[in-house]
Amino acid sequence: MLHSQSEQFPSVFTMNELEARLTPYGFFRCHRSYIVNLQRVREVITYTKNSFSLVLDDAAKTTIPLSKTKMAELKTMIGLK
Repeated sequence: MLHSQSEQFPSVFTMNELEARLTPYGFFRCHRSYIVNLQRVREVITYTKNSFSLVLDDAAKTTIPLSKTKMAELKTMIGLK
C-alpha cells in the first residue's frame, strides 16, 4: 500500500521496484517493509542500542521502524559518519 497525507493506494510494484523509482525523489527505504519521504521525517528515536524509529511530520506523528543497517546508511547520507 502507498500512503499519502490523505489517501491510500494499492501498488502492483515490489518494494525493490518502488525503491528504484522513488529514491531519486528523496525517498529512503528505512526498513524492508517501509519507504519514507525524507522531507517528512521529523525525528529519529533511539529506543535501545540496536532499535530505532522515524517519527513523521504528520498530525498523528506516525512512527516507522528504522533498521540498524539502514540507520548506518542514513547517517552516511546526511554526513554524520
